[in-house]
Amino acid sequence: MKHLLRLFILFFVFGIMMNCEKENQPPFIKSTTANPQVIKTGEMTQLTCVATDPDDDLLTYSWSSSNGTFPDGTFGISISWNAPDESETYNISVTVNDGYNFVVGNINVVVEENPILRVTPTELIFKADERQKIIWIENTGTGTLAWTLPEDLNWLTFDQLSGSTTTEKDSIIITVNRSELSPGIYDDLFAIATNGGNKNIAVSMTVEEFQDTRDGNSYKWVKIGDQIWMAENLAYLPTITHPIGGSYIYPCYYVYGYEGTNITEAKATDNYNTMGVLYNWTAAITACPSGWHIPNDQEWEQLAQFVSIEKGPYERDEDGWNNVGKHLKATSGWYYNKNGTDDYGLSCLPGGRRNTMGGFHAWATGSWWSATEYSSVYTRRYWNLNSTNDNLIRGRASEEYGFSIRCMKD
Repeated sequence: MKHLLRLFILFFVFGIMMNCEKENQPPFIKSTTANPQVIKTGEMTQLTCVATDPDDDLLTYSWSSSNGTFPDGTFGISISWNAPDESETYNISVTVNDGYNFVVGNINVVVEENPILRVTPTELIFKADERQKIIWIENTGTGTLAWTLPEDLNWLTFDQLSGSTTTEKDSIIITVNRSELSPGIYDDLFAIATNGGNKNIAVSMTVEEFQDTRDGNSYKWVKIGDQIWMAENLAYLPTITHPIGGSYIYPCYYVYGYEGTNITEAKATDNYNTMGVLYNWTAAITACPSGWHIPNDQEWEQLAQFVSIEKGPYERDEDGWNNVGKHLKATSGWYYNKNGTDDYGLSCLPGGRRNTMGGFHAWATGSWWSATEYSSVYTRRYWNLNSTNDNLIRGRASEEYGFSIRCMKD
């Protein structure tokens, strides 16, 4: 009997001890974060889980995802996750385990398209005989690359100003317009703006002097306001006339100071190479090359008005424009210290004239034909600069005179 009682007491005490032992509690996840939570395809984010355990058990963290990679492994409180190439919202889970129980946390990471701009070439060099080039816009990333170009520049035009591409290359035709540019080298930049980055494209273009195909002579030219003028006197010389020989019916060509009939000799003179040719009116009307013409009085007036507005204002009297001439004269080559400022690159020089008596005179004067006819028969207008003042004077003269020509672009 005593033996049974001892057994009963022993089982009773053991049951109490078992009931008093604490049950293990699972871990508790306080937060899961991704920094950043919105990324592009192929980019990386840092995942972090903050958890506690009521029993102070040692916790382990295990991460998993249906896509993407964990470059540093899947275990740890904070790990890296590399996004895949497909854009969508990805659910990433973390399992926190205390050795007895576990809990699972989740976080969503938004993966966006990642277009990347590639442009070839990034530099365009237009040689003097080149008018068009092509650039290629390519998306080397994912998704859709949307691109835009600036409005047409002064001397550049694009065949399209915007577009989009996923995997195909877009071609852009770029055209240069040299029609209003003086000879020289022009450099500029234009920007391609996209949702996958921006790119500046360097452009260089050469504008050559105008070449007269009749004799191979080249001429500098300048744009003044809306007009384009040759910056040199015309030097077209199909034949040479002795200064004694004059006519208002037949074309006559003279070189100041040359008294002969040999074209080679005439072209070898300093006056020819500096001042060009003197033409009677009959020669003048067909002297300018194709695409150019002799300016009329209205066009000379437009030139003077432009200078007056920019540099003056200057007075227009019955003879012409006061003070306009100094802005058109070359900075050297004039007499009596009456050189000009050559503000527009026209570089006018005193080329003299051939008179109706068969001689050369007015060596300190520059005279240029106008296409405007005067009221008298065989009389034309001309415009004049001289070494005694700074004015641009309009005159009239017989068509037998030999004057210089400045051609204007049609």
